[in-house]
Amino acid sequence: HYPVKAVETMNRIMLCTEREMLTHHRDHFHINRRINPVTAAVTQAATEVAESIQAKLIVIATRSGATASVKSQSRSRIPTFAASDSIRTIRQMNLLWGIKPITSQHVESPSTLIAEVCDWGREHNHLSPGDHVVFVTGTGFVENAHNLVVVHTVT
Repeated sequence: HYPVKAVETMNRIMLCTEREMLTHHRDHFHINRRINPVTAAVTQAATEVAESIQAKLIVIATRSGATASVKSQSRSRIPTFAASDSIRTIRQMNLLWGIKPITSQHVESPSTLIAEVCDWGREHNHLSPGDHVVFVTGTGFVENAHNLVVVHTVT
């Protein structure tokens, strides 16, 4: 009896919280000092771009999960995949709000990751031609670049 009441109460709290989140847009992220400020700024900007163009999906390539952690803090309602080739990182990202971790061996090749995600999205009817997908890479995936944001239009 009490477990059912507890779950019902938690559900009411969650529904109320999500309604509030939809009506009160957060103007800024709380930046974690352990995360590189460039990573935080690029991730915040990518989230704002995705929201302004009504992207269908955000995809983050990450080794450590730090970029996904920053994105999670935004509480954006855009579905977000975080791709990593590290099982440890995948497991840790399962705890992040709004992040769906996926294993990919293509995180170091942005063009291959883009193709892989778009193929999956079309096959499962989540993406259609003309939809926008915002891709964000963490530090170290592209030579001589800190982070990368790509807005891709599905064909």
